[in-house]
Amino acid sequence: MRTLSAVLILAVAAIATLTAHDHHGRHHRGVHHSNYCGTDGCGSDCRGSNCGQQSNTAAMRSAPAPIEDMQVIHFLFDQHSQVTRRVNFTDDGIEAITESADPTVRAQLRKHVRAMKQRLDQRQPLRQWDPLFAAIFEHAGKIRLDVFDTPNGVRIVETSSDPSVVKIIHAHAHAVSGFVTEGGANMHKSHPVPATGSR
Repeated sequence: MRTLSAVLILAVAAIATLTAHDHHGRHHRGVHHSNYCGTDGCGSDCRGSNCGQQSNTAAMRSAPAPIEDMQVIHFLFDQHSQVTRRVNFTDDGIEAITESADPTVRAQLRKHVRAMKQRLDQRQPLRQWDPLFAAIFEHAGKIRLDVFDTPNGVRIVETSSDPSVVKIIHAHAHAVSGFVTEGGANMHKSHPVPATGSR
């Protein structure tokens, strides 16, 4: 009888351990797959200590990126050396031309930018752990984003009539240019919300 009781106790303990491990594993995998990109650049959902900084409204509206979106984002990070980007800063926003001589990269650029415009229009934020990208979506109602194809890629015009939002647009453009220049090395970099209008 003592032997049977001991076996039962060990079995219960083993089940409890496996259950806890499985819960942790599923939580870890969820974080891993939701980690990454913003409006004409890249992001993720909340992670780490920055999670508590999100507003309840933004968290409720946040939607996980479809697997297809994430595949495009990772592809562009991997192919960043095949991408060129020129940004013209204006008093009310930016004009940016992002292009590639590679037809596959070009197609993915166009696809990604339009997917991010749709997220901005529908208030479905990404990369909420990054203060700058969170700010872009928090002020989405004050931002106009127009997208046009060029022979080798895409041109965007992103503007706002609110000077404080223009500062955010300028900072966001610098961040996206950093993604193009550095690729995956900048994927997890956090960007502050600008306090001044310096470009």
